[in-house]
Amino acid sequence: MTVRYREEGETVWIERVFNLDPSKDLVLAGQFKYKTVYEFSSRLKYGGRLGVYSSVLKMRSPGTLISTFFNS
Repeated sequence: MTVRYREEGETVWIERVFNLDPSKDLVLAGQFKYKTVYEFSSRLKYGGRLGVYSSVLKMRSPGTLISTFFNS
């Protein structure tokens, strides 16, 4: 799974690649600016094929943002 995020209004995405365990959830944790809106989207890679990125989810950071992405 590739998760990308950026500060709202920015043009450059930061991408992180994660290997998924189908039986568990993936938790992305990072340090973000205080009360700043971030945009997140993700895509899956399966059998060598990449999916399309999901819709963008906007979240306001309280300082440390922990966002859970379920693999369902």
